[in-house]
Amino acid sequence: MRYKCLACGHEFDDRVDNPRRRQCSNCGRRRVIDAQKYANAVKAAKEFRRNFPSATFEQAIAALDSLRNVLDTASPAASLASVFHGELGDALLDPFIAARVGWDTWHQAGNELQDEKKR
Repeated sequence: MRYKCLACGHEFDDRVDNPRRRQCSNCGRRRVIDAQKYANAVKAAKEFRRNFPSATFEQAIAALDSLRNVLDTASPAASLASVFHGELGDALLDPFIAARVGWDTWHQAGNELQDEKKR
């Protein structure tokens, strides 16, 4: 299985059967997730950016925060924040990693959208 380090962004193949011992082969941190889950979070961010092309990262976070209170009550899966939390799970409990992951997924989604436009 392939994993992504949320601390440094390095992707690597798993070499340990014990998930509690899994750690990044680049930086040694243990804040790693299944690379497909990270890709799913980028996909969700890309869809948000496609629907709201002029939104900045800060505007998106503010909009998601204000909507989350309403949407989470009706449908927890309805907000991008819920998707991120569902995909990235406990790794987002670290506020520095949560900020980095949000920023990285936002930019990666934007880069992928630009690549799609070039094709």
